[in-house]
Amino acid sequence: MESIFDLPTHVLLVHAPIVLEPLLALVTVVVVARSRWRARFGWWLVGAQVVVFVSVLLAMQSGQAFDDLLAGLVDVGKHEALAETTRNLMLLWLVALVALLVVERRWSPGELAVEPVTADRGAIALRLIVPGLAVAVAILAVLATIWMVRTGHEGARVTWSGVIEQQRG
Repeated sequence: MESIFDLPTHVLLVHAPIVLEPLLALVTVVVVARSRWRARFGWWLVGAQVVVFVSVLLAMQSGQAFDDLLAGLVDVGKHEALAETTRNLMLLWLVALVALLVVERRWSPGELAVEPVTADRGAIALRLIVPGLAVAVAILAVLATIWMVRTGHEGARVTWSGVIEQQRG
């Protein structure tokens, strides 16, 4: 589907990830900061992340169709490269978030009392791995937001640079 209501689909679909991803990043940073919040909201956060990730994939797919429609009239190479990096950062962010929640659940204090070997591994996980993963998730959320902004800015620049210059002249 190349258009909706006679507008290119890409123009409509990009707004969801541009708005939702930074909000999701902010919520992610807040939630991963506390283990109680991770336990309570972590899997909801994963669900929201999947929804936003799918919206990024749809925007990218519609962008390819839009590029085909423009038939090379504008150079969108930098915009596409930034979008691919954004997608990859979001995927890493999702994987790191799931890993954080799984590791934390697997070696939660309730399970540490089962076996001494598990308790040793669990203590290491809770002291080192979980905080490291939490920091990685927060960093990936911030990086994905930076790349989302860069991608959107480049797309807007490509779209509007000639129009604005004509209006001024």
